Amino acid sequence: MGLLHFAVPDKQLEEFTHELAREFASSAPLSIAGMKRTLNLLSSYVPLGDKEQAGVDVMIARALFSGDAVEAMAAFREKREPRFKGE
Repeated sequence: MGLLHFAVPDKQLEEFTHELAREFASSAPLSIAGMKRTLNLLSSYVPLGDKEQAGVDVMIARALFSGDAVEAMAAFREKREPRFKGE
């Protein structure tokens, strides 16, 4: 699918995996939930029907217009880490 492309030596794999998990955990909760739901739908290898596509569109809109999206933009402008609340 082209989501992640990393080659990590065996000795560094555990630390790399933990760092990647920390990065995901610090992301906006609504975005992570939407991404997980979308990936689960897409991994079924069945074309999305109108109902599923509408659900994905709702998740995207919810994330784009959320308080977390506003916080992300403010944090970027202020050059600081965002403080996501899942709102």
